[in-house]
Amino acid sequence: MAYNNANALLKGKFASLAYRHVLEAGEELITYRKALKKASLESMFCIFSHSEEFMSEAFFFAESLPISLKVLALEYDALQFISSDQFAPFQASRKYLNTLLTLQI
Repeated sequence: MAYNNANALLKGKFASLAYRHVLEAGEELITYRKALKKASLESMFCIFSHSEEFMSEAFFFAESLPISLKVLALEYDALQFISSDQFAPFQASRKYLNTLLTLQI
């Protein structure tokens, strides 16, 4: 059991670090999303500045955040979300992430 937990944590950490690169390379993100969701990560720092691909991925990324997350630092400057609907996943996810203590945007 401890091995499975450690394995999920490592997969989630690698998925969070590789997410932008995989997104911009146009590769499939399903495996990365699943790894994030299953990980017991307590903090994440993600940079999506100047990543146009993130505009259409934001919803799926937000849905993939682990429930254990306490700190999420998300940098997306220079992206122009056209409407609040595009940014809504982060607001909605915050409701589901009851343990989230800090959201840095």
